[in-house]
Amino acid sequence: MIRTGIYGTLATTRKHIGQLLSDSRFSITGISGIPEENTVTLANEYNLPFFADEALLIEHSDIIDITCCNDSSFQLALLAVRNFRYVFLDDIITWYPEDIRSLLKLAREAGVRVGVRNLKRQRKVFQNAKKYIRRPQLIEMQKSVQDSASCEVLLYNILFQSIDLLMLINPSHVKKVYPKVVSMGDGSVGAVDATFHFDNGTLAHLIFNRLLARETDTIQIFSPDGAIKIDFLNNLAGFLPYRSSSRYTIPSLETASEPVSESIFQLLSNQPNNHLTLLDEIYPSVVLARETLSMIYQQVS
Repeated sequence: MIRTGIYGTLATTRKHIGQLLSDSRFSITGISGIPEENTVTLANEYNLPFFADEALLIEHSDIIDITCCNDSSFQLALLAVRNFRYVFLDDIITWYPEDIRSLLKLAREAGVRVGVRNLKRQRKVFQNAKKYIRRPQLIEMQKSVQDSASCEVLLYNILFQSIDLLMLINPSHVKKVYPKVVSMGDGSVGAVDATFHFDNGTLAHLIFNRLLARETDTIQIFSPDGAIKIDFLNNLAGFLPYRSSSRYTIPSLETASEPVSESIFQLLSNQPNNHLTLLDEIYPSVVLARETLSMIYQQVS
């Protein structure tokens, strides 16, 4: 039986607890997290042990399941890999590149892995459309969100998820990034138009907007063979060959997410699939997203 220690107090945490409890391959060692009073309440609700001492949680677990990405959870991940434990992360990755680099170094030395879910690259609509992407020349991404008083984490996650897709679509080195920013009256970021120049000549535009009332989340990819459009909000994708007047709709039925217990089992089996990505695979995207975010905030400071 796989002993799983859980960190977090979010709605995601409850979902993980429910799925792990229903899988006979797993047992839940206990729960840790902040604020402590919320974690205690959650532990009591499911009749699970609460661990104030995270070292004890790690000692009695085979894997640590992190559902809330913060400074405290990073320290827990470091301690876990130092003790030869796998780590599973299901949240927006807000850890800094230098911290992730340290974690990955320790994980390699310990012979363990850190797996990540909650990535756009894992969406079924993208997985199906990716098969039609060949020799992209121009990539256009548009992401509009309803206005938010606190935008930094939101903007970083949009940059990270978008850049991660860009580097999958066109696996070439990004030699230059040119972000243009529109600031709001309060000094926050209202809109961004970032241009990415790749070594192989491909050009990509990422447009982020808080100024529109309607939400959008699309990618358009232009290649010598045709154009692909992926609409993440409406779960649609289409391919238009240039030599044909007919558009081909790419099957993109979004299936239910793989149970977290299955993703954790695959991680421990060293068999990541489309529902699970290793942290070292997305590290370059984290680095470029942070660099781009820094350039953006230099323009509004």
